Amino acid sequence: MIDKETKNRAKNYPIDELASRVGITLDRNNFCKCVSPNHEDKHPSMSLDRKNNIFNCFACGFKVDTIALVMTVLNYSFKQAVNFILGRGECDYAHNTLKPLKHPLKRVAVDSKELGEKYSDIYEYLITKVLPLPTENHYLCKERKISLRVLTENDVRDIHSENTWNYKDELLKVFPIEQLLKSGLIRLSKEDKPYLFFFKLFALTF
Repeated sequence: MIDKETKNRAKNYPIDELASRVGITLDRNNFCKCVSPNHEDKHPSMSLDRKNNIFNCFACGFKVDTIALVMTVLNYSFKQAVNFILGRGECDYAHNTLKPLKHPLKRVAVDSKELGEKYSDIYEYLITKVLPLPTENHYLCKERKISLRVLTENDVRDIHSENTWNYKDELLKVFPIEQLLKSGLIRLSKEDKPYLFFFKLFALTF
């Protein structure tokens, strides 16, 4: 159950940063192709509205806030979308009804009970086996004045943006790309190159 405060935190998350996390690229005028499943957008017609923290398509009238954006692009439920936005890692995959997705690599039939187990394994492996522990030079220590002890006690892991391709490669050595795509950790670029969705983050907790 998502409480009102948590829902509001998700709604107030900067939608332009969230767009990057789900693989949406904005042009220099802050436009992108519409993500509505009912709109075959050939030219960017969906505009970023930072003031209201939404996207608005001027061609079909489709509007999405942060939660609706994740639900539409990643085919997540409301609860999954909120948890994804806030980085809580509890995306309730076992109760998700998967919709047909655009990329063929994502059309993989997997038992729903198996999904929860597989994804928890992926997240645990990433955090405990791949990502390094923070140091005194960590962004949260230097900029937010949080002690290294607090970060360590809360199982915070460091994320080096220059090493995200290596993190991705380490995951691909252990898990099939189909499962990584469905987990939300991996996205595909326009050239079908896999990358980590959190490449702009500085830390991840477990």
